[in-house]
Amino acid sequence: MEKLSNKTNERARKIESIILQRLAEKTQTTIAIELGMSESKISRLKNDDIPVIAKLITCLGLKVVPDDSLEVSQAELKSIKTLAKKYLEIDEMI
Repeated sequence: MEKLSNKTNERARKIESIILQRLAEKTQTTIAIELGMSESKISRLKNDDIPVIAKLITCLGLKVVPDDSLEVSQAELKSIKTLAKKYLEIDEMI
């Protein structure tokens, strides 16, 4: 089995950290109720499965971001930067 690269491992650790932080904020009890599971099942997931899930998310090229985040593609970001630069240069000329 091929090991994850250092960069991939670092991304997986960050994802795991985000998941664990959110779990701590919301509490295992609340999550257990919402999912219809026991708190002990959530605890096992937290300890045994979240590290693996974080690696899976990383290997699939996915991200974990808050609900209120806005995702833009590299092409969109380049366009936004180009337009911003253009209009900032015009603003300086006025």
